Amino acid sequence: MARLIAALAGVSALAPLSAQLPTDSARVRIALDSTRVSRAIERVRAAARAGSPMLRAARANVDLATARAAAAGPTAPAFFSAGLSEAPASNLDQGNLRLEVGRDFMTGPRRRAERTLADVEVQAATIAVSLEERRLEGVVLRDAVRAAGARRIALRLAAEDQLLAGAEEGVRGRFGVGQARYVDVLRVRTERLRIQSDRSASMAEARGARASLTAVLTGTDAASTLDALIDTLAGDGLGDAWRAVLPPLPSLDSLLARSDVARLQRTDAARTAAARALVLAEQRPQVSAFAGIQRIGQANNGPTLGPSFGMTVSLPFTATRSNQLALAAASQGISTAGVAREAALAEARARIEAARERYSAARERLDAFDAALLRGARDER
Repeated sequence: MARLIAALAGVSALAPLSAQLPTDSARVRIALDSTRVSRAIERVRAAARAGSPMLRAARANVDLATARAAAAGPTAPAFFSAGLSEAPASNLDQGNLRLEVGRDFMTGPRRRAERTLADVEVQAATIAVSLEERRLEGVVLRDAVRAAGARRIALRLAAEDQLLAGAEEGVRGRFGVGQARYVDVLRVRTERLRIQSDRSASMAEARGARASLTAVLTGTDAASTLDALIDTLAGDGLGDAWRAVLPPLPSLDSLLARSDVARLQRTDAARTAAARALVLAEQRPQVSAFAGIQRIGQANNGPTLGPSFGMTVSLPFTATRSNQLALAAASQGISTAGVAREAALAEARARIEAARERYSAARERLDAFDAALLRGARDER
């Protein structure tokens, strides 16, 4: 929605000085001009996406999360153990020697929980890229329209200043022969000063908007691409083209459904749920089994060899308090994520609704401007 509002910021400045009912040839021209505007904006958006450091960092986070997801839930390695017991006087020949190889079993739930959590992190990183792309597109469109609109206003004010310069010279001439009052000269001068001040402000706004665009563009041809965009948007006859570029007012529910903020909040809820599942999996009994060979040293008959088997099982109930606290913290994380999601959705809904109202008001002002021009044209005829 930010892109829609930004697009209307300079529509009134880009509108033509006169309005006419569109004919078939005018509709074709408007369609061609709309294509020019859309292509020019898309070129700058592509340059911004290619050169934005923030977007590169967000994409790097996706690569990192993907690599971590690929490594999540690894298979537990086997382990080797050796032991010596009952060796009198450190005599290894008479001691009991044990060599064993073992590994952990029943690790599937924990590994699945780790992979699920890693997949959620990948989703969150991907949504962050989408958020940054949308923000970047909004910045490009907003500043491009600001720069083009301010430049168009500055050009019109310069033309008005030239007209007033001629009018001032005429009034001064009439004042010299006593056909005008000095107050008339002062009025023309005051109006020229106002127009010159407005022109300076418009030029400053255009430079500021261009500087903001330059900050998100990199590359050797970024400046030429930016200047070409501003020249295209500030060109004559493109006021009607903007009406074709700007979409109709979308519904609140459709905007909220496409909102990356809502997607990110759903991902946060999934992250906390996956973290709780991992806590539960880690609190399950951990089973390890081993097998090997042992030598039993005997002083009289010599050593004997035999198999060795064993198993270890963790006892979670021996750490009940710690496990309960960890599970309570994970459950609280789910509750907190739910509250944060409701708050974020409420804020997003309010901001989108306010943006829709501003967008609708801007379209109404544009329609009123066109209607006034048509009435003026009819009155002159």
